[in-house]
Amino acid sequence: MKGFALLLVLTSWTFGLTVDSGSPKRGRVPQIEGRENTESANTESSNTKSANSDSEKPLPAVGESRSSMPPEEVASSFYRWYLHALYQTPTADPFRANKAVVEQYCTARLLQKLANSRRTSAAEKGPDADTVYFFGTLDLSSEWERNIAASTPVMKGVAAVVHITFRGTAQNRGRLDVEQERKVVLVEAGGLWKIDDVGIWP
Repeated sequence: MKGFALLLVLTSWTFGLTVDSGSPKRGRVPQIEGRENTESANTESSNTKSANSDSEKPLPAVGESRSSMPPEEVASSFYRWYLHALYQTPTADPFRANKAVVEQYCTARLLQKLANSRRTSAAEKGPDADTVYFFGTLDLSSEWERNIAASTPVMKGVAAVVHITFRGTAQNRGRLDVEQERKVVLVEAGGLWKIDDVGIWP
């Protein structure tokens, strides 16, 4: 009997160790998983907030992004933007739809001149009047946007005169040729170079 009782005690003690040693392992696993899930969720939340924060930051103003641009770069940048805007739709009117951008590139004097031209021009109306003024023609090419060249400016008093050329693929030649040239006059206004006049290149 004593031997049987001792056997029962030993058996119970061993069984207790097995149960006790198993319980903490089952308990620790979900705790670790839970912490990792929480950290992952917090990380994702943080990344989401960061992404949202970046997307909510306002884009730099046109003037801020080109505050140190020399005259020739301002001229070529303007024409590249203008051509891209013109080819968005058949009835595109960049000067009306993007007034804030245009004001960053052109002087107040030139903008007033263009407004007067729209009202008084007998040959061209609306955006066509602006197009003829800046390009000297309505016969534009979509290739010009990618093939604009601006010369080093020649200073004439406070004005910088830039020679702008537009190249396109000539028919039956397969090479880029100069298809149009313009003389662009820029002056400083508010610390930025702005277009003040455009005409025929001599």
